[in-house]
Amino acid sequence: MSPSSDLFLEIQRAFPGETLKPQSLRAFPLGFFLSQDESPRQLLLIYQRQLSRRLRLALALDRLHLYPSQQVKINWPTKLEPLKAVRLLNDNLICWTNQSAYKFPRSPTSLFRMKKASQGRLALLNTPLASFIYPNQHCDLGEYIYRVGPVGRLLPLDRSSRSILDDFISSVLSWTLSEAKPNPNFDGLGVGMEHGDLHVNNVLIQNNGRLGIIDFDHTRMDGLPIIDLISFVVHFVGFYTYKDYPRALNESLSQSSQILATFKNEGFLKTSQLWEKYYRPEANRFFIINRENWINENSPEAKFFTQVNGVLSRYREQTH
Repeated sequence: MSPSSDLFLEIQRAFPGETLKPQSLRAFPLGFFLSQDESPRQLLLIYQRQLSRRLRLALALDRLHLYPSQQVKINWPTKLEPLKAVRLLNDNLICWTNQSAYKFPRSPTSLFRMKKASQGRLALLNTPLASFIYPNQHCDLGEYIYRVGPVGRLLPLDRSSRSILDDFISSVLSWTLSEAKPNPNFDGLGVGMEHGDLHVNNVLIQNNGRLGIIDFDHTRMDGLPIIDLISFVVHFVGFYTYKDYPRALNESLSQSSQILATFKNEGFLKTSQLWEKYYRPEANRFFIINRENWINENSPEAKFFTQVNGVLSRYREQTH
């Protein structure tokens, strides 16, 4: 099946009965298809915090007219703005127009996760966290569901942006952690609202400068908010400070004071204060379970997840 006809099936499911018109896009690495009418570099920098080596090489070759990119026709509803970019990512099809971003699930697993995300988001709309949610909408068609919202981008990670992110995340976690109720079934840890996968890439910034959290498919109202705090710290230090997630994970489970010092040094002062107030070693065994579920939902056989699982296995017995 050609890429264009494959993509067409998902869009057709989302817009039954709508008139569709083919648009030509150019294929680039990492699953990107870009409009031919705009600079590919400028488009990619909207949707990526930084360009990978493969994308930089493709763009360099493209400037020299040496990149053999494939032309792909994608059928798109005529009533909507023209496509600017498309990406195939993790069994999802993401489409961007000038004003809106659409996410279409492409497998039963991703369809199930989007339905869960819709339910998780709805559960939060009647809480004080409603203003911290990115303004996406889930369009549920019964057997199919897709997500649409304003175009957003990943927040830059310079010092001033980190301060903004620190204010935002600490406000969210301050509420969830303070509202959580100690539960003896969870070693006395506070039970309450848990996002379940809170990290810097699940926070988007709109063109108006407003931040919002996305991806609520792991959200629980009877979860452990402390897991969100640990997850956010370990993810940032692992992927952006050390550029070695297994190292940060190992440090969080063995030297929590060290990973906190590293995180605080990155400029997250308010979030670090929450760690000092709420973190307890008893949370480690539940964080291990959270990470095990993360591995199983992705590619357990991949080298990266094998390394992560190797770290978890060293502490699994200690924490039970």
